[in-house]
Amino acid sequence: MGSSKQGGILAYMPELPEVETVRQDLDKHLKGLVVEDVVVKKENLIRGIGNIREILVRGKFVGVRRRAKLLIFDLEKDGKELHFVAHLKMTGRFLIRKRGDAKDEYQHITFTLTNGQELRFCDLRQFGYLQIVTEEELKEILAGYGPEPLDDLKLSDFTSRLTRRIAVKKLLLDQAVFSGIGNIYANEALFLAKIHPERLANTLSSTEAEKLFEAVNEVLSLGLKHRGTTTRDESFRDVFGEPGENADNLKVYEKAGQQCSNKCGGVVKKMMVGGRGTYFCENCQR
Repeated sequence: MGSSKQGGILAYMPELPEVETVRQDLDKHLKGLVVEDVVVKKENLIRGIGNIREILVRGKFVGVRRRAKLLIFDLEKDGKELHFVAHLKMTGRFLIRKRGDAKDEYQHITFTLTNGQELRFCDLRQFGYLQIVTEEELKEILAGYGPEPLDDLKLSDFTSRLTRRIAVKKLLLDQAVFSGIGNIYANEALFLAKIHPERLANTLSSTEAEKLFEAVNEVLSLGLKHRGTTTRDESFRDVFGEPGENADNLKVYEKAGQQCSNKCGGVVKKMMVGGRGTYFCENCQR
């Protein structure tokens, strides 16, 4: 989760494991349900044009997809396909609740569903958004993302994208180059591969590139297995309001001043790379 300091409080943007965890739960619990009503309390969270209530009411959820950190909701209404996309940004959450449950904090958009449940979009920072899109608009949006680890990113493609003279960590975070990797997992992958975050990407050997490729897939797979990472700000929650369980697996993130877990005698340091808090071992990562 990429971090940003807003109003003196740190906020962490969900990354591939967190958004995929949410997607899996939403897809399982929404499929086949029909939207009975949509109540929008904060219009600034709706992008694009069109009345979202008018468009989505009576629409049936067909499925929920994901691309990078973007959620894609597919619906069917009157024999036609509908799509809306959603980005959680820093503090956005989708929560599934029973109709009549107490309101959630920062509950700004509410979908009333046919099974007596509600899908709620809550957002403290109000940087997240929902947007109705056409098929062509969706294709255009998705075309802006690079290949994704754990899916369509192969070693040869990964290596071919490490040719720029730019800090390797900054490159990993570029969503047009690699989709879904954010600040936490970039830190963890570089530590696992023993590569310094400021190393220029085009200086990595083929062996180092392969190690980094494997490390990216390993840390993302671990994060997904443990249903995401909820850090000390506790901004990430799954659709049932539960925190992710991956924080205990982190080796360097938010561990500045601690001894390296590799027992190399080094200490975890913190610096800024591309405006992001970056954690690394001074001995292991060269």
